[in-house]
Amino acid sequence: MSTSITITLPSPSNDQSYMTVSALEGGHLDLPVSHFLEGVPNDERNAVPVLAFFMIHSKTGTKIVFDSGIKKDIENLAPAARQYINDHLSVRVDQDVSESLLIGGVNPSDISHVIFSHLHWDQLRFFLPFPSTCFVDTQLLYSVGDASWFPNATFIIGGGSRKLLQDPYPQNPDSAFPSDCVPKDPGRTRFLDDPDFSETIGGFPRACDLFNDGSLYVIDAHGHLDGHINVLARTSPTGGWILLGGDTCHDHRLFEDGAKISCERNEKGEVTMYAHSDFYAAEIHLERVRRLRKMEGVDVLVAHDSVWYNIHKGGESFLPGHISPRA
Repeated sequence: MSTSITITLPSPSNDQSYMTVSALEGGHLDLPVSHFLEGVPNDERNAVPVLAFFMIHSKTGTKIVFDSGIKKDIENLAPAARQYINDHLSVRVDQDVSESLLIGGVNPSDISHVIFSHLHWDQLRFFLPFPSTCFVDTQLLYSVGDASWFPNATFIIGGGSRKLLQDPYPQNPDSAFPSDCVPKDPGRTRFLDDPDFSETIGGFPRACDLFNDGSLYVIDAHGHLDGHINVLARTSPTGGWILLGGDTCHDHRLFEDGAKISCERNEKGEVTMYAHSDFYAAEIHLERVRRLRKMEGVDVLVAHDSVWYNIHKGGESFLPGHISPRA
């Protein structure tokens, strides 16, 4: 990809605020890898974690959750999702995100902000004219967990999510998006719209400095789904950073230069099926993430990073511990 991207990250200010970041267990599932990564056998599957994250602001103690894992009561998902899970997926939730917080010493009622990377919940048909061949996008099972776990939190989501909630399930039995994935009280749900993404950082042209102190930026990462966002957090007062990438990609190998997101094309070479609602925007964003990942002092984690998980599971990177900053 030939996109011209300048990579810069702001230097810390005096007495710089930052975020301490901890991984949270949010369940496990297996993925058909060929649906996400080009050039692998059709029968290859990957057992992956469902990662969520807890963050705490260094000065104010503000507690934040990014994504919230698979619900244990998957029988209460929309009928289409339940059927697809029964037919095609192996899902295991030994410990949901609310339990992960409690085990780590954090009461979910003390969470002040929940940031959802996006609102996927049940089967996504990819907005393409081939519904019989579409496969499940597994982020829909977990990114929105259960809003009732966080009774005092403000929920932050990308503005593109508005249209996904205009006619939700169960009012519309065919909808992919449940009405209770965010609080019904509009005062507790904040949509980030174009004016909010007024910053440029790390090669990303649209970012929101959430606390106006350089500690946490919400990145417009549309491509996977309308409203898809990432978080770029400063992890030390001297220069460490972490990008929490949600469903920017579904396999660790896609971080490698030259790796391709899987797609199907017709005889004209036009993309007809893929795991992202805007294939080309998803490719551009992934390339930006690849370049950021090469910077000194920067960690990048996506929700299904089995390589990172298999190294760190049960260790100090999970609450009550935290991910050690690179700088």
